Amino acid sequence: MTATSSPSTKAPRRLEAIAVVGSSAVFLLAAAALLNGVFSSVPMPNDLRKSAVIAHLVTVMAALPLGVSQLVLPKGT
Repeated sequence: MTATSSPSTKAPRRLEAIAVVGSSAVFLLAAAALLNGVFSSVPMPNDLRKSAVIAHLVTVMAALPLGVSQLVLPKGT
């Protein structure tokens, strides 16, 4: 019979929870800001209309949940 010691998983779980909550807050704030810019009666500044800025925002919005999932989901063997 082999005795295995399980490492404490309290700290990684706390870190994962902080990562999920923090990134969710950033994601929701960024989405709210973008939607506010789209649906506002005030025109968006010309700098925010550039295709490079829009492409960057779209990729960041896609990368944020993907990055958090990499932190939270189980790793390979």
